[in-house]
Amino acid sequence: MCGIFAALGPVRAGRLDAVEAALRRRGPDGAGRWIDATAGICLAHTRLALTGHHAPQPLHDEDGQIHAVVNGELYGYEAIRATLEAEGHRFNTDGDSEILIHLYQARGLRCLDALRGEFAFALWDGRRRRLFAARDRFGIKPLRFTRPPQGGLWISSNAAALFAYGHPARWDLEAFAQLSVHQYPRAHQTPFQGVEMLPPGCALVMEGGALRAWRYWDPTAIEEAPFEEGAAIEALRASLEEAVALRARSAAPLAYALSGGLDSSLISALGARQASAPIHTFGVFFSDPARGAELTDYDERAAASAVAAHIGAQHHPVEVTRQDLLLDLDEAVAASEGWAINGQLVGKHRLSAAVAAAGFKGILTGEGADEACFGYAHLLHDLGLAQARPAHQAPQGGIMLAEGEATPGLEIIQARLGHTPSFLKAKAEIGARLRPLLRLEIDPGARLTTLLGDFDERLKGLCPARQSAALWSELSLGGYILPTLGDGAEMAYGLEGRPPFLDHRFFEAAWRIPAARHAGPLEKRLLRAAAPPGLLPLSALRRPKRPFLAPPLWGGALARGYIRDHLSPARLRALPFLAPERVQAWLERLDEDPEAQRRADPVLMLLLTTEALGRRFGLSG
Repeated sequence: MCGIFAALGPVRAGRLDAVEAALRRRGPDGAGRWIDATAGICLAHTRLALTGHHAPQPLHDEDGQIHAVVNGELYGYEAIRATLEAEGHRFNTDGDSEILIHLYQARGLRCLDALRGEFAFALWDGRRRRLFAARDRFGIKPLRFTRPPQGGLWISSNAAALFAYGHPARWDLEAFAQLSVHQYPRAHQTPFQGVEMLPPGCALVMEGGALRAWRYWDPTAIEEAPFEEGAAIEALRASLEEAVALRARSAAPLAYALSGGLDSSLISALGARQASAPIHTFGVFFSDPARGAELTDYDERAAASAVAAHIGAQHHPVEVTRQDLLLDLDEAVAASEGWAINGQLVGKHRLSAAVAAAGFKGILTGEGADEACFGYAHLLHDLGLAQARPAHQAPQGGIMLAEGEATPGLEIIQARLGHTPSFLKAKAEIGARLRPLLRLEIDPGARLTTLLGDFDERLKGLCPARQSAALWSELSLGGYILPTLGDGAEMAYGLEGRPPFLDHRFFEAAWRIPAARHAGPLEKRLLRAAAPPGLLPLSALRRPKRPFLAPPLWGGALARGYIRDHLSPARLRALPFLAPERVQAWLERLDEDPEAQRRADPVLMLLLTTEALGRRFGLSG
């Protein structure tokens, strides 16, 4: 895990110190830069050392014509390196990232097909005067870019480095308008004007002054295969075991996230079985000591401890109080550079802090299992196999799948897809509660039409659950869960997240199975069956999914004071899209209605994280 930066255009060498400082948290173990002022190109890199004892970056080929900076991990690099060396390629480092340079020499832009892992990179080809960049298939690692007015292209892991190089810090009002309709911006949008996020599974090239982007991997292109249950279970088991084994290799100590649910338990148990010493697991639990009571609906210590005891792991519970949710929110938002809809952001931030403080540099996590195996309640609902509001989700305020009032614009989704994904109904309801607080006039139908246009023909011919899963994977997983709750929270403490369920070979094995076959009395039936006998306690195998959510912020004098301070008219007047008087009237109504407070939490978090983004980055209208 590292921080990367590349700039094509007049080199601003005097700003590179500030760029490296903006990337320092991502890579505290070293820094490097390369400049060719004549060609108008510079690369910068900050390193977090997990693999390879001699692997400084930027990387260079034998002839000094190809240069690259890489963030993340490229798995299976040893075999690729051996093949390339047999073909005559000479390597300068012992790390995994250098295979990119030589694969590009051998295969050009098709080198992407051979890369396996979580990564983002920028590569300069001096002979062709070509800047080439790409992001991994799911968007585990971020890649932001901007096109400066004078021409060229700037690329970075985070927007803060682009601001340090000279990009003006301004709000993207269109991104906020899109968020106000369905909670997520479009895949390429960020809160910042002129700063784009390269979508998952995409690459770009700037050559001859022209920018070209394309999608090199797409889950909607995975075709269902003839189903045979035993073979399907074995394919899931074998590919997951391999994915964990690859990610458990490191020259630096690794930990495991463990909530006690199926996904994190499987990853931790497989890691423990392959390890030569007891592994260390970490899990968050939420509490409210100021009220003298535990928040039992948000405390998974018992489940996590039972799994840790079964697999012989040393478990470390990480307490997050309601006060922490308030006091750490600013820092968590600044690190993630994005909006949030729940205090889960602070929970992940605190988890990363605890893991890093214990001396670990990487953590294996359970993200991606529900996308791969259609495990979310909203996907089951779209399969016609779940009730509108699963009982085990209701206490934690998870996605409420139906029963809300009709929201404008959704008829466009229905007409285009033949159904409305359940999660979009829920997100549209949140948008409908947010828009009355805005100064902007927003047409939901127009924004939803634009959103569907991003998917072109990719959703055609897919069953409703696959359409929903594809939309969710790009908007929520790639646009929120991974960059904000994952990379953003992890890299605030120089911690690398590795999610084995998002190994593309495992994901492809799961998506070749007809979606309905994954369902059963409990979600992810086949994944549960893929667990080797005795690997997990029965309590974990029989535990239904509980989404990772923090309790609502509202509650107690401290919370009310914090909310009224951060959403005061004076602060809100600095934001170009919120109406301070409307927000104040809304807060007054909430003060008198506990049920409304619970339902308001996503909107409240969007407001608070918007205010924090504007203040921390000095964003202008």
